[in-house]
Amino acid sequence: MNPTNAQSSPAHQASWATTWAYLGIAIGAANFILLLPRLLDVDEVGLVRLVAAGSLIFIKFAFFGLDTSAVRFLAGEEPGSSRYQSQWRLLLLLCVIGLFAAIGPALLILLKQWSASGVKSIGRNLAIFLILALCIGMLWQRFAESIAQVAGKTAQAAFWRDLAPRVSILIGAIGIALQRWDFAGLLILWASTYLIGAVWLNRSVQQGGLYAPPFGPLPGARQIRETLRFASYSFMGTAAATMQTTLDSIMLAALVGLNELGVYTPFAYAATLIMIPMRSLTAACYARFRQAVETADLKTGRTLYTDVSLLQLSASGLIFVLLGINLPILVSLLGEGAYAAGAPVLIILGMGFWFEAALGQPSQVILSSPHYRLHGFINTLSLPVGILLNFLLIPLLGGIGAALATAATLTLAAAVKAWLVWRQYRMHPFSTPYWATLGLLLFIFALNTVFSIERSPSFSSCVFRSAISCIFLSAFAWKLDLLPHFRQTLSRLNRTNA
Repeated sequence: MNPTNAQSSPAHQASWATTWAYLGIAIGAANFILLLPRLLDVDEVGLVRLVAAGSLIFIKFAFFGLDTSAVRFLAGEEPGSSRYQSQWRLLLLLCVIGLFAAIGPALLILLKQWSASGVKSIGRNLAIFLILALCIGMLWQRFAESIAQVAGKTAQAAFWRDLAPRVSILIGAIGIALQRWDFAGLLILWASTYLIGAVWLNRSVQQGGLYAPPFGPLPGARQIRETLRFASYSFMGTAAATMQTTLDSIMLAALVGLNELGVYTPFAYAATLIMIPMRSLTAACYARFRQAVETADLKTGRTLYTDVSLLQLSASGLIFVLLGINLPILVSLLGEGAYAAGAPVLIILGMGFWFEAALGQPSQVILSSPHYRLHGFINTLSLPVGILLNFLLIPLLGGIGAALATAATLTLAAAVKAWLVWRQYRMHPFSTPYWATLGLLLFIFALNTVFSIERSPSFSSCVFRSAISCIFLSAFAWKLDLLPHFRQTLSRLNRTNA
């Protein structure tokens, strides 16, 4: 089938969207862990990371929660109706206002770092073009993406959001390796992908009759207030959450320079692989917890919360242990040298990400409850903590300080959310298999850490210990009958999401 076919069923659309997301993760890992550190200078790797992080923050501020607002206020409305068209115009107007409000600060911040960096292959005029192309392309694409998702075209949106930009970086890296172009060519290709994606998605949405004439009446004052209020709460939660995971890159570049950020980047990207299991279950968990809260079926909600927590603890913990065992291989692939000093970043961030995953899905419980505003408040209040910790630790410890600050901020926010969920609904992640699994994973990680300290492990040693750890954990899961339990949990989530 055609993965971008607008007539595909929701199940097929979701399947293709998941496929594009995982392919994007795999290619992104190859880019930032294997290719770019070997092909680019360290400060150029840092610049790519800085622009990516800055663009993510820009898009959150410029779009101001309009992606979730589009789904909330346009879904279920007939595209040709006056209500749909007036609401569409309001979202477009707010999008344009957001663009002009956010693009100035984006240019100033990124250009300042660009000029202060050691990257000489990019002139100021080309830098301005690239930043404008990225900002406008990302915002334009995100607007079309939101409308496409309202119509159920999630596969197209996921392709251009999750896969295409990473493929463009991969092609750019290959071009550098073949000496077809330089670093500037990679950035031009990357920025152009967002513009192409925006044109493609807008064309698809327009052909589906989902666009309205740009000039015409807006909704009434009451509807405008409701849209702005909902968008504000959505913005507080999503923008703060995005900044929690990108603040380290921005402040690292600002306080100690792009060279340190370049060393930090491959290890930070590798650590994010630990979050894949948690992110994969987020949408399904939201739907299931919302059903449990609305029907007051808290007993089922508590059972599911504990089961999902055990699944995330096990899956994310296995990834963390394997990353820790194979950290020497990663350092050797990066060519050691400057990158060797960044190895602790993976362990520190990995511990923070694993802790967050092990606490289950408290964010989805809060978002699905009448207390959804607390999610945005917690994320927003954790930002000053992250800024302060980064400001104190980065000048002292560089990238390791940024990792400590990020891990501490994520851990604090996750712990507060988990406490609120327990206090309100008595949902918690803990069970006898949970503690046994946690103890075994920590024991295996500690044992491998001691082995690595005592002797410098070879490639074959890392592979052998990874295989032994997987066999040992599989035997443990079989003994506790965890695998059927995990399959049952996933089956319940899939039935809810069908």
